Parts: sequence; structure tokens; C-alpha cells
Amino acid sequence: MLELLRTLYDGQTEFKKEPDFYRQIMEDRQFERVCSQIYFFLKKQKRLDRLPPFFRNALKERFIRNISASLLLKAQLKQLLSRFESLGIDVIPLKGPLFAEKYYGDLAARDSGDIDILIRPEQMDAAITIIRAMEFVPGKKYEPYHFHRIFCKKMPDWPDELTIEVHWDLLRKKTSSLNAAELWHDSVPLRPYRHVFELSDFHTFYLICLHGWNHDLNSWKYFIDIIQLIHVMKDRLDYGQLLELAHRQLTWRRVSHTLMIVYHEFPHLDNVLPFPISHGTTLWWRRRDLQCADAPKKTVPTSIRRLKQLRDYDSLFQKWIFLKREMMPDPANFADIIGREAMARPRFVQYLLIYLKRFEGMFYRARR
Repeated sequence: MLELLRTLYDGQTEFKKEPDFYRQIMEDRQFERVCSQIYFFLKKQKRLDRLPPFFRNALKERFIRNISASLLLKAQLKQLLSRFESLGIDVIPLKGPLFAEKYYGDLAARDSGDIDILIRPEQMDAAITIIRAMEFVPGKKYEPYHFHRIFCKKMPDWPDELTIEVHWDLLRKKTSSLNAAELWHDSVPLRPYRHVFELSDFHTFYLICLHGWNHDLNSWKYFIDIIQLIHVMKDRLDYGQLLELAHRQLTWRRVSHTLMIVYHEFPHLDNVLPFPISHGTTLWWRRRDLQCADAPKKTVPTSIRRLKQLRDYDSLFQKWIFLKREMMPDPANFADIIGREAMARPRFVQYLLIYLKRFEGMFYRARR
């Protein structure tokens, strides 16, 4: 997969001819997640005809499927924004179809599985009332130290529940000095609205880096989003300013380490916009983790990787918060590990089941 992605960004290198190379890519567990992005770039570069027909058709089929999903998602988002606008509730859409249109130039250029929005803390109750009125119901149990709430709704022609993540912040409490007020201050109105805003390009890049890190860079799609922003923004992106902001908000290691990994895997970026920090290593990140066919939480190597991520925090206090969360995991994620049925049990029983799962993982060998 990486060889194909690197060739996409290098107009001089020819694509491989061997059909087996593309069959292996189609068997890659990352294939479904980046089909739309790959097809978009190939079509834009007019290089689709250089690929085997079976691979080209597979990409096209998934891209067309994503068009329908993206149109549905955008329609739901537009309805939501219109309701917020009518009641004077300020909102910033995050990622999703508007991100694809602005930075890729095509609504369907990337998969968007849910709707993410940022709301001012004092308007959260009013926003949730509107979301409930649109027949969305609460998803995971609300945890006060988290930074968003989740609402879901069954939709026709949607593979799973459509999810809205309502953010009032972007990182967990006590893990940074990120100030959402700065995001609002530098945002600009999204025409034709008065209460719908979009992030500045600078803050968009900053948050996309943190978003990729927050997901352990566990998909090539996070790499592609960062790379796309670098290609689009180029000299408008000031790494000195970015790292100064990250240093002030105690996210310097997370941002710099994320970019070190991305630049290491895609060396051509130094010709687009040089990164001022040496990037000869991928630190805790390994390509093979993308190919693990099992849930990453079950494997011992993943636990070791998580401990290595201690270096991604800027202060001893942040490291302690991280270790505390590893020892006493976030209850908001329990259902994903022990099942929804177990969530009716007392909290101490839930923790016991979590540790039993971890013990089981000690003897669990990941398949490749």
C-alpha cells in the first residue's frame, strides 16, 4: 500500500504492472478506508488508465458508493446547520464533507463516516435539544472529563448508525492547554450563514495533526489528510508558528512526533515544505500495526506501543494522566471492549471484566 501511495505523489515514477501487486493491495485491511482518496488522485492526475482494469474498477465502485454516502451526510449536515442558524447557535463543522470540498475539491474525495461539530460550551444544551429533535439519540454514556458527546440515528441506505459528535473541546481535560476560544477567535463565517463558521487553515492543520495522533495514526487516511493540507497550503503553512503554538498549548510533542512520522513515510514532503525537525525515525509507530487483523486493544505489542507514547506528552503531569487512564480506562469506551450487556453491571465489575480482557490478550497472537 505504501509503495502505491508514494507513487501517487511522484509523477515521475511509473506504477507497477504486476496484477498480483494490486491484488495484495485489495486484500490490505486499509484498502477500503482509502479507496476514495486513491481514486480521486488517480482521476485528477489522469493516471487511471495505467492501472489494471480489475483494480481500477474496484476503486471506481467504492468511489461511487462514497458519493451517495457523502451526499447523504452533507444533506444531514446542511439540515443541522440551518437549524442552528435559525436559533442563533454558533457552530464550526469539523472534517467531514465540507473539509473534503475545501481541501480536496471534491465532496467524495475522502470517506466521512460521521458528522463532527464544535459548539460553544454555553450553547451545548440548546444544540443537543436540536439534535434530539432530529431524532438522534445519545450513543456512548456521557463522561464529564471527555470532550464530546455522541448521538446516533438509524438512516435508510446507511450501513450503520449515522453519528454526530458534538464537541465543546478537542482534547481531554488536563492533557493540554488547548484553548477552544482561540479557534473561535480566528474562525471566519461560512457563507451564507451568520452563525456557522469555519476554522482557519492554520488551525485546521493543527487539529488534523492532533486528530491523526489521537487515532494512533492507525490508517493511511490520516497520513493522506495531512499530506493533502501540506500540498494545498505549502508556504502559507509556517512550521515555526505551528510549533510555537503547540509549545504554548503543551501539545508540542504530539504535533511534532506526528509530523516526524508522516515525513519519514513520505520523504517527498521535504521538497514541498521542509520540516525543521529531524525525522529519521517513526518513534512508536510501525507500519505492521496497520496490517493487524485483530482489534489492537487485545494485543500485547499494542500495550507496549501505548507505553512508548508516554514520550508524546509535554509534561510529567500529562504523563501521569495518561498512565492513570491506562490503569483505569475511560468508561466511555467500555462497551467496545466488554460489550453493551455488561454496561448494566456495577462499575467495579466492569473494570474487572476489562482486566480479564487484558489478561486474555496476554495469550492472544495477532494475525497478519
